[in-house]
Amino acid sequence: MILFPQRTFLKWLHFAILIGGIATTLLNFIEPNDRVGLISAGLFTLTALLAIAYSAGMYTWRVFKLRRRDASSYHDPYGPTVLCGVLLTSVMVNLVMRLKQL
Repeated sequence: MILFPQRTFLKWLHFAILIGGIATTLLNFIEPNDRVGLISAGLFTLTALLAIAYSAGMYTWRVFKLRRRDASSYHDPYGPTVLCGVLLTSVMVNLVMRLKQL
């Protein structure tokens, strides 16, 4: 039985690629001695890696449930909330550190 990637898995990977792009852009356009920019890029990279790990974990979990023909819920109420909280934290840390720098 061949299973193809789910739409949700691909959407979360797209989210991770966008956040990783933000981290890469921050690294490319900051001054070499900008500590705040490095911290912000690191936080965005961590957020992207968490999104990749979450999407892979959820995809694997759902594939195992589908193969066992499990009729229970496939919904995860906490993962997206946690990832959005981590993203919000990354943005707020970046904003607060930049405002303190002024």
